Amino acid sequence: MLVSLNSARGKAQDTAVKASLMAVIPEALTYVDQHGSFSGFRSSVSLPECSGEMIVNISVDGKEIAIFGKICSKEDLYFCVDSSSPFSGPIEVNEELVRFGSSRCSETFSLSDDVASFELTDPS
Repeated sequence: MLVSLNSARGKAQDTAVKASLMAVIPEALTYVDQHGSFSGFRSSVSLPECSGEMIVNISVDGKEIAIFGKICSKEDLYFCVDSSSPFSGPIEVNEELVRFGSSRCSETFSLSDDVASFELTDPS
């Protein structure tokens, strides 16, 4: 019984992380409308304690943004929303996208258009 309660708690916390990330989207879109880019954007939305701090990655040119929240019920996975499809809902992504500073939720991303492009593969 305790296992099912912990599972339900984890799912509820993950739902709260998703809701928080979706609440950031209108805030970010308003910011880019007012400032012309995402550069300097900071959210006033907070994530549940189990998720830690929200991670906001902005492209060098300020035109793209990805917002990450740690999934409470799974190790090394994050929920992500980005400016390429802001209202499609958070998707699950691997920690590598966060670590490499990706400004997109997709698995293929470039650190800089003139430096290099990397494609992440699932090790399983």
